[in-house]
Amino acid sequence: MQRELDLRPAVLTRTVQTLSALHYGNAKDGLGLIARTIVGLDGRHRTLRLTEKGEALVAAVSQAIYLRQDVRS
Repeated sequence: MQRELDLRPAVLTRTVQTLSALHYGNAKDGLGLIARTIVGLDGRHRTLRLTEKGEALVAAVSQAIYLRQDVRS
């Protein structure tokens, strides 16, 4: 993802931490929109997936965009 989006590693790490439930180095909790699972033995790679809360947000945004497009028609 880092190469595809042309992002620096630190930017991607902070963004993933904010979107997940745990935000390291910050007194605030993360948003809980994605879950991270460590892949491999070295612990450097992770699989990201939407949580139920993330799925609900995607559905709400998709519906809002769809309704807005209907209003313009």
